[in-house]
Amino acid sequence: MTAIDFQEEQRISMWWVWLAVFVPAGIMVNIFVEQIVFCRPHGEHPGPDWLVWVLTVILCACVPALLWVLRLTVTISDEGVHVRYYPFVNRMIPFSDIRAFRARRYRPIREFGGWGIRTGLGKKSAYNTKGDLGVELYLRNGRSIMIGSQRHEELAAAIRKRGVSEDPNAQPPRGHWH
Repeated sequence: MTAIDFQEEQRISMWWVWLAVFVPAGIMVNIFVEQIVFCRPHGEHPGPDWLVWVLTVILCACVPALLWVLRLTVTISDEGVHVRYYPFVNRMIPFSDIRAFRARRYRPIREFGGWGIRTGLGKKSAYNTKGDLGVELYLRNGRSIMIGSQRHEELAAAIRKRGVSEDPNAQPPRGHWH
């Protein structure tokens, strides 16, 4: 059985993200009601009925549902650092692949282009849901991974406990967002 030293689950809870989802959904509901329910004459339609149906389902059901189920779970166990960004990412980073780490404050927009699953940024990637605190892992292959955490000191302590070197002066590789 694998011993777990740390586990954290985070969800997207920033009010402005939800606002950015529900404002377009509200607009789409208005278009749907006007076109489909009240059956406006054809010339007054903003689009074909099939498109209004598809956009209504996507904007009013699929996007909010996806935002609701998205969650970042980080687990430190005997196996390594397990990053699960449900339903898209399920990644295990063995301790042997980690050269060093550093708990730090970072700038999500400037360094990584925002929150979420951020890959392909030169040699840097990030997994975060909110905030500006996390632990950056410096891998032996020259890449780095920022893991956003609301409990970044506990996360760092769990990694430290597994024998990984903490390097407070480590610099991330240069990425696209600098």
